[in-house]
Amino acid sequence: MKYLLLLIAVVLLSNQTYALTTEVKGFVGLDILKLYKKESSEPTLQTGIGTLDLKFYAYHDNISFKLKLDLDDSEMDEAYNLFEEANATYRVTDSFKITAGKGLVPFNQKRYGIVESAYIDGGSPIGGINSWRDPDNKILIILNNGNFKKGYMNHFTFYGESKQIEKNSDGSLKITVDKRGNESLNYKTTKDFQTKDQRGFANKLEFFLGKLTIYGSGIYYYNDVYPMDSWALDAGGRYVTPEMEIWLETLYGFYSTHYAAKYAAFKQYEKLLQIGMEKRLSQNVFIGTNIEGMLVKKHTWDSQMEDHRQMKLEIGPKYLIRENAFLTFGVVGEKKKIYQNSAYKETKHLLGTALKLSFWY
Repeated sequence: MKYLLLLIAVVLLSNQTYALTTEVKGFVGLDILKLYKKESSEPTLQTGIGTLDLKFYAYHDNISFKLKLDLDDSEMDEAYNLFEEANATYRVTDSFKITAGKGLVPFNQKRYGIVESAYIDGGSPIGGINSWRDPDNKILIILNNGNFKKGYMNHFTFYGESKQIEKNSDGSLKITVDKRGNESLNYKTTKDFQTKDQRGFANKLEFFLGKLTIYGSGIYYYNDVYPMDSWALDAGGRYVTPEMEIWLETLYGFYSTHYAAKYAAFKQYEKLLQIGMEKRLSQNVFIGTNIEGMLVKKHTWDSQMEDHRQMKLEIGPKYLIRENAFLTFGVVGEKKKIYQNSAYKETKHLLGTALKLSFWY
């Protein structure tokens, strides 16, 4: 709380001293009711805060500053984790700007489903093992070229992880061994990174064709601790009118980590697909559906091969309370089949319903 109060004081003081234009925005997503049932277990009833974001903006001529507080993050034991984004942008011309600091790598489309986030954003009630998810909390530099008037926009990003692998003074890995003999890497949150240890590049190119937006993107990451470099390709778009929205996203990627990493994989291939539609039925009522599929082939460090095949279906109405607030009631079903060394292992499935309240301010 003291960091938040200090931040507000600095912003207000800056506004008076340098005549900055400041703005506060936020989003609240409340899980009013969630009733989910997994396999043969008893149904579970949940209620609480699903998403809570708070954003501060400051503008002065062609320079802007953005600070996003990730208040629903599960890793807030360190003060630096409170800031999901903290960056400054310098607009060189109307079609070229530079952003630097901590933030989100422009790569995915980030289209929410009906009552659950997309697989690419970690939205699996059963649980997914895909590694190419929402690439946020990165230390980065972004070069943006183009704008809506020109009909295109290109985002080139150079980035590194803010949570880095700890090493000893001689450069060797700092590895912890538990009582069972299991090894694990140690991580620390930092404010900068060295390119000899890690480096990442990403590029996203968007085209604006009236009501249709299409894009293609690629991302690459090197870490000297990992045996192979990781990469992914993503493509999709959305068609938006006052009466309808249609969205599509597909991803293909490869991921590799150290054997003692938190989510270890020697080689992991990932395919993801999301397609959905939302249709206006009346002035305040919409109906939406969202279908997603995911295939992950994982080669473990102990020479095992795992196949995870998942599918999720959501459908439900949305009621617009006012322009910046709506209620969503939806039904979600998800199924995952797991194979090990080409032999069937198990099936997991979930069926549930949820009522959500979303509000922007």
